[in-house]
Amino acid sequence: MSRLVRRRPGPELGLTPMIDVLFLVLLFLLLTTTIRVATFLRVTLPEAAVGKRPIALDHLARMLAAIRERRGRLRPHVRA
Repeated sequence: MSRLVRRRPGPELGLTPMIDVLFLVLLFLLLTTTIRVATFLRVTLPEAAVGKRPIALDHLARMLAAIRERRGRLRPHVRA
């Protein structure tokens, strides 16, 4: 008669507690980090020459028609 040998299962490494700990560490680092605004980058944006006065719709339609003539595939679509 032979005996059945049962092996004990080895210890398993649970991923859920490890993920919980990593999440807490990440949360800790996010909350304790100081956020500084970069003040050394000063950007001067140019002003648009057209933005100071409104363009008339007929002038805009003429400009778009000229672009269409040059490119051939654009169609002007103006909404009032």
